Amino acid sequence: MKLHGEITVTPPVVGARAAYLTRFASTRRVRRDLAALAGLPDPCRTEAGLPLGDEGGYFVGAGGELGQDGELPGLPGAPGAGVVDPNRPPLGQPSLWCALTLRPGGGTLGGVADATPELPFEWLDYLVRHFFTPWGHQLQGELRWTGAQLDDAGVITVGPGGVVERSTARPGRVLERVRCSRCQLLTPAHDSRCLGCRSPWGPQAEAAEKALDGGQRAQQARNLAAAEGQYRAALEQLPRFAFARWSLGLCLGMQGKPGAPELLAAAIDDAPTARLRTQMREKYCGVAAQEKLDLLARAQAAKDAGRPLEALAELEVVLRVAGGQSPPLRAGAWALAAAARLALGQLDEADEACRQALAADPRSARAWFHTGQVARRRGALDDARAHYRQAAGQGGPWALEAERDLFELDDPLGRSG
Repeated sequence: MKLHGEITVTPPVVGARAAYLTRFASTRRVRRDLAALAGLPDPCRTEAGLPLGDEGGYFVGAGGELGQDGELPGLPGAPGAGVVDPNRPPLGQPSLWCALTLRPGGGTLGGVADATPELPFEWLDYLVRHFFTPWGHQLQGELRWTGAQLDDAGVITVGPGGVVERSTARPGRVLERVRCSRCQLLTPAHDSRCLGCRSPWGPQAEAAEKALDGGQRAQQARNLAAAEGQYRAALEQLPRFAFARWSLGLCLGMQGKPGAPELLAAAIDDAPTARLRTQMREKYCGVAAQEKLDLLARAQAAKDAGRPLEALAELEVVLRVAGGQSPPLRAGAWALAAAARLALGQLDEADEACRQALAADPRSARAWFHTGQVARRRGALDDARAHYRQAAGQGGPWALEAERDLFELDDPLGRSG
């Protein structure tokens, strides 16, 4: 991420408070034990008139490189540095490094030089609430940020109305956030967990998570109607809860109900940054793919155990699930459905399943093999030979099956047919 622009601070911050904010932005923010900090000198903070803060959040008195005494392996550690967790910020602070710092003169605020800013919106809100407003300073202006992707850009505006962030790549979209009741940090409205303390950000979020958990348990038990009800209950608590939207969309798709694609798209589209949308897409499509693979495994096991109807029931769900299906996965599902239809003697249905499999993946050896089996059972032996040769040309275990059947058809002892 790159940060551009500056925010005007009126009146300028000067003296001990300016020195403190500069030191605050140049030291790593980590959780500390208040009892251990009680005897440590911290003149910059005390001259600014500040307490230690929650989990030592205002402490800036550590020595070493960038104030990291006693925090990380390989760095000199001062006894009694009070570090509880060197990789977690204090309660209420967004990340390990403050994204913003005062410029010389104390009249403007901007990004930290030679640093990649992390969570500048959340840090600006934190600085306003903890320092600038209590000290009687007003902020006015905007910061523009750009991410690694073209559709990842926004503008952060601060003024009398507070701090607001809008997407410039998606005009008109305000990036909505809610305030955590525990640590007061702002967190994206599509999530149930606070960015900072990682706990549910309020009673509604807690209730939504409980309903989501109930839905997941019901879905694992194959009680899709109950799962749908739980997911809807989660969305009643948090209408923009992305994971609940996704889970409901997947559940609707498994039941063959309408609305699944829209819910899946909304869950991803609602993410505030392109980077997060990409992460969610990868994560959620992975969840969907694993769900289908699990169903395919059960269907294969049922077919192998001589239960073709059970296999078809599982495959029907696989082929209805919305989103994230790869052509080879669709082809595999249809080819397995063809095998189940063949086991039931349903040649027309098996033939159609083979056509669907080959439409998804024309190089599916299994689909070509089952197409050959359909033709063979119908007595169309020349067609069967042609289909088996197609399967044999693709390689793999189904190619070997096709070669075996070709041998049987061409056996000089007359065992073909």
